[in-house]
Amino acid sequence: MAAEKNAPETNESEEVSSTNGRTTPPPPPPPATTEPVSAPDSQTVSENESSTPQPPSQQQQPKIRLRQKTPITAPRIQDSTPITVGDPAAALQRTMEALYEASPDMEDNNEEIRKLDTQLDKLNDYMDRVEERLKEHNTRLTQMLKEQKEEREKRRQSFHERMQVNRQEDDDFQNQLAALLNKVDMSRRRATVVENSSES
Repeated sequence: MAAEKNAPETNESEEVSSTNGRTTPPPPPPPATTEPVSAPDSQTVSENESSTPQPPSQQQQPKIRLRQKTPITAPRIQDSTPITVGDPAAALQRTMEALYEASPDMEDNNEEIRKLDTQLDKLNDYMDRVEERLKEHNTRLTQMLKEQKEEREKRRQSFHERMQVNRQEDDDFQNQLAALLNKVDMSRRRATVVENSSES
């Protein structure tokens, strides 16, 4: 039956010989196994090519032509595509998608974290200014306490010096007073002695 189906194709390709004036018999049709099964579009080959006899080695090996076909590419990996152990490309793509995509909760958390970071930066700046002010205040206070201590030391020394001077002045005054009183006593004694001698 395959030979009958291929008969119209072979009758069209009959050639008339100019030398003997008779028709040449058509070549035997190719076996049914030579037709490509998986590629029906391969029948676009010209009729002359299909009518010419082929060697036995080529008749046993069918030719499969992939014309007007899209190139073989990797299938599109969807989110629901399961990841297998032997599919590193899918695992890599899903990992990159997981890294780049963020859930709304994650975005809210990132926004909250950014706000907290901003507040922490402001707090750190404020604490730095407070520390600088405290350092300046401590420096001024230390300098003031040092000056007050030196001034108290000077006052104490001057007080002791004045006390010594006053004590020395008191001692001198007492000595002068005692000498004056001795002179007064001696003059009184002389006066009494003179009076007694005149009366006698």
